[in-house]
Amino acid sequence: MKFLRPAFFFISKFLLIIFKTLTIFENILIKYFIISNNNIGAKFIAKYIARKLKRNFTIFQIVKPLKEEFQKLFCISKSRYVELKNKMLA
Repeated sequence: MKFLRPAFFFISKFLLIIFKTLTIFENILIKYFIISNNNIGAKFIAKYIARKLKRNFTIFQIVKPLKEEFQKLFCISKSRYVELKNKMLA
């Protein structure tokens, strides 16, 4: 995935220029998250987002709880990885 970083960097800069010229917002931050549709989790998240958008939720109302859950999962998985690594080294 590291080979995709330059492409996403270029795309984000391009989108920033477009957003700044078309909107009144000054500070816009663009982040990319790549989700593969090859697993059940990605399919569930895609369906969840689609259903919420269909019910007229804003994208921020949908993404904020997902982002918080992903951050919790990342912290848990990172701490488990560190524990396993320490057990292997001991």
